[in-house]
Amino acid sequence: MDHTLVVLRTFHIVPAVFWTGSALFQSFVLEPALRRMGAEIEHAVMRSVNRVLGPTIMGASALTIVFGFILIGTTPDHGFAELFRDGWGLSIGIGMVATILAAIAGGIAGFMSARLRQLLDRVDRGGVRSSEDYSMIDVLTSRVRTYNQVQALLLLVAVGTMAGARFV
Repeated sequence: MDHTLVVLRTFHIVPAVFWTGSALFQSFVLEPALRRMGAEIEHAVMRSVNRVLGPTIMGASALTIVFGFILIGTTPDHGFAELFRDGWGLSIGIGMVATILAAIAGGIAGFMSARLRQLLDRVDRGGVRSSEDYSMIDVLTSRVRTYNQVQALLLLVAVGTMAGARFV
């Protein structure tokens, strides 16, 4: 047994599980439940949650990707030269692309969430409350939701293809 490979896989898989689980929970359980409770509750809870969850998910995504690249380069009998060439390479390659796209979607959602928090904070402090502010809040909320769902679905593709890589 290659202990280094076990450690590398652990440092890749544990943050990947956290990232994927968090994205799925947020997109398909938490956000829909909060949306049914009304915009005011949804915004208050998501502002609080995303202050912690956003940076945590970004850290988990970075660890997942970094250790994923390390694993590609250190997996016995496989490597970067096999990406998209054989069954293993196709599975890992698709998973790698899906993971990177998920990180990009999550990053966009994070930046939009930060902008949304700033706008909501300004409105809460009695700042300008124009119809333009409320319209932008609705637009940002919808876009954050969409990018979070895209991230979660891409992560499912990544997990599925990478989990099957050793069997193809």
